[in-house]
Amino acid sequence: MKAILAGMTLLTSTGRSAIVFTDIPDIGFYSVGNLLTQPIDLNFDGVDDVVFRNYGQEMAAFSTSTSAIAGISTIPPDQNHSAAPFESGSIIGSSFTSLYTWNEGYSGLIGVRLIGMDTSILGLWINEGAYLGVEFKVGEATHYGWVQVDTPFLAGGGIIKAFAYEGEAGVPIVAGAIPEPSGVMLIGTGSIFLLARRKRPTR
Repeated sequence: MKAILAGMTLLTSTGRSAIVFTDIPDIGFYSVGNLLTQPIDLNFDGVDDVVFRNYGQEMAAFSTSTSAIAGISTIPPDQNHSAAPFESGSIIGSSFTSLYTWNEGYSGLIGVRLIGMDTSILGLWINEGAYLGVEFKVGEATHYGWVQVDTPFLAGGGIIKAFAYEGEAGVPIVAGAIPEPSGVMLIGTGSIFLLARRKRPTR
């Protein structure tokens, strides 16, 4: 299934900072048994920077060939990771003061595990409204961004709400940072359309 999502992209430039923010209609990312995917192209260059997947009981984010996701790395490395839920105001950049690292591949947000008659909720995003940190390449340049995700229910899914990235290469971005009203320039004369592809597996 394909859907066109209208989003407004705003740009502000302050010193070396150039935050590009895109608001989109909320995407309720829940599934009952079917695999769903939702790619996000932070800078609209035609290259997906993060791909969300829902397996019916689990929501996860996957990096692409040009990106990485902030989170807790597992042991042994190169296996599944847990995505970091950054609070508003947190710095997303080349390094962190916490235990987070930049990871490639799978990064779980929230999931449901059924063990006999017991149900367990897994992940760091339980009842969270937080920001996923994304590091991505444009050519040889490294940029940092975030995707706002809410997980208000004890279920294996969430709500994708907005995203932003720092247009200046190598400069960290503040989680939740959006352009100040006094410094905003609207790109174009109206809404910029984000082609969001939500796919089901072919059988």
